[in-house]
Amino acid sequence: MILGQLKSLEAAMPSDIKDKVGFVLITMDSKNDSAGALKAFRKKSDLPDDRWVLLRGAADDTREVAALLGVRYTPKDSNGRMGHTGVIAMLDRDGRILAYVSGIADQKAFLAELTRAITAKP
Repeated sequence: MILGQLKSLEAAMPSDIKDKVGFVLITMDSKNDSAGALKAFRKKSDLPDDRWVLLRGAADDTREVAALLGVRYTPKDSNGRMGHTGVIAMLDRDGRILAYVSGIADQKAFLAELTRAITAKP
């Protein structure tokens, strides 16, 4: 669901903003999401290499990043489903957290906030 929202947001961005934005998806299941699986996911989801980065790391590193970004997740259940919060963290180019969003309910408002963050003077 969030991936669809992010792709829709990307499509709605003016080119001058789009050129300054990147998307990072981090798997919470590095045990099963190999580099090959992420490559297949990129292709299936039509995620261009120039703006979309797919990451996987060791379980400890994943837990640390999740904690820093406020993402909670649980291991896969017996049906193979993993529970996690759907958080979008907006970071500046130095990695500082600018905002947390639980989904994009108002794309226009989110895009305005993103534009403001990009064009703000340091």
